[in-house]
Amino acid sequence: MHRATRLMHSLIGAPLTAQRAEATVLTAASASPLSAALVADAGDYFYSASISLLDAMRGLSSGFYSWPTVKCYYSTFYALRAILAVDGTGVFYIGKKPLLVEALPGQRPSRTAGQTHEVVLNAFASRKPSHYLLSQNIGLRPPLSWLMDQRTRHNYSLPRFVEPEPPAHFQQASNYGVRRLVCEYLSDNGSAYTFDSDHAMLAYPLAALQFAATALAAHGFAELADEQQRFIMRESRDSSGKLTPFLGLLSTIYEAVR
Repeated sequence: MHRATRLMHSLIGAPLTAQRAEATVLTAASASPLSAALVADAGDYFYSASISLLDAMRGLSSGFYSWPTVKCYYSTFYALRAILAVDGTGVFYIGKKPLLVEALPGQRPSRTAGQTHEVVLNAFASRKPSHYLLSQNIGLRPPLSWLMDQRTRHNYSLPRFVEPEPPAHFQQASNYGVRRLVCEYLSDNGSAYTFDSDHAMLAYPLAALQFAATALAAHGFAELADEQQRFIMRESRDSSGKLTPFLGLLSTIYEAVR
């Protein structure tokens, strides 16, 4: 269970209902540990975002496109959830009912609707409307809607997976290879790739991961268990060797991979 969820459940007490949750007012004494729990959860979300993106890149390097589309979307979802959590916004459940909570004295949880993905993406859009990651459309669509469209199409709408033909959003990966593109995307200080529909499926989650890493870095380095460290080091490479720019991104919060 997420740390923030466990803490909120204990604050609400029994019987655990959405009505009791909405009546629970955070105090200074409860908001502070909730904020700390959310930061700890954010570290887990960042790890999940990193692994999802590594898995996507590994698939792309082997000529797969359908599941990498889904995994790039998932990486973005986890990265945005990490950014929200660092800033004190958490999502937790009472049964199947999602609630949002701000880790500030005087705040109460509020019910919302949708699956966790929708809740997180909508919360990011509503709470951070001026964030760089929302600053431009991809094609004619808001960026998070565009990403969800690609995920839905490849996960649900198509009758079969697209392999061996690359979809338009991964044509550049097919043409130039993942290593070259990751280096280009991580050195892009503007928006040349992040919101370009020919590149955004990989460039956007990389940008989201960078923002999540920067947010978490303010709280110090995150600990990795030995097996996690070995795994992430082993997987951050391809046939040509280490994916040094990607490891550089991870080292923002993982001192062990420096």
